[in-house]
Amino acid sequence: MVAALGILQSVVLPANVLHHFGYDLPGQNTAGVPPAYHLVADSMLVRAQATLRGPNPLGTYLILPFLIWWYAFLTRRRTPWAALGCVITGVAIVLSQSRAAWLGAALAAGLLALYVMRLSRKELLVGLSLLAIVGGVGVITFSRTELYRQLVLHDVVSDTTAQDSNAGHIKGTTEALRSIVRDPLGAGPGSAGPASALDGGGRIAENYFLQVMQEVGIVGGLLLLAAHLQIGILLWQRRQNSLALILGTAFAGLVLTNFLLHTWADEAVAMTWWTAAGALLGTSVILKHKKHHEKETA
Repeated sequence: MVAALGILQSVVLPANVLHHFGYDLPGQNTAGVPPAYHLVADSMLVRAQATLRGPNPLGTYLILPFLIWWYAFLTRRRTPWAALGCVITGVAIVLSQSRAAWLGAALAAGLLALYVMRLSRKELLVGLSLLAIVGGVGVITFSRTELYRQLVLHDVVSDTTAQDSNAGHIKGTTEALRSIVRDPLGAGPGSAGPASALDGGGRIAENYFLQVMQEVGIVGGLLLLAAHLQIGILLWQRRQNSLALILGTAFAGLVLTNFLLHTWADEAVAMTWWTAAGALLGTSVILKHKKHHEKETA
């Protein structure tokens, strides 16, 4: 439903439709209220965002449901419905125009396909070679168009942005690294990331892990990376469980997006993935202790 709404918003509904449901029109900038729509660079193309706070959260939010349908399609379960689910969620991710979500979804889908299909080394090399050739020809051809600059590079300044997207990413990352060097112990929770923008200022690193280091220091950031590594290992150990496999590959894609966005700072994305992962891992721990208890009792 969220993906379908995003598609309708991007191609059918009026751009300001969310304004009637409490979102701000561009330029109003009420603290804590997301804008009703985003345009691609200086074009009139509307980026899908559905009922989330923006296009990037929508794109990253849909990675997990896209993988559920993708897994069903790969394993030939209810193939027509699985194909439809892949198309709806996949198109919504594309229409979000979130480059980080594109990369995260591609990485996650590729890893899931590699594991499920169990290709031989020869098949894998042939497939990657064909993909590289077709992708290379497509990029070379498409890169000469203005649409490529708008959709992929986002390097054209729009009326609603002070600078182009690429410059903003580079500036945010550079300033974050400088602040971490100046204050290796961090400036406290809320001093960086989206929450810090509520007071009219804000330090936006365009990288969740750098944001955490700005807040709780280098040690805190390294602990967070270690926690991510541990979660990834636990899911990989349970990869025979289809949900663990889907969550694990989605995790890989979402970690990638966190190096390009503040993905975990968005409640919809974070609560959906971490709740599902926590339920899965918590259930497996409970079952393990139950079996151990039954064994000791016997």
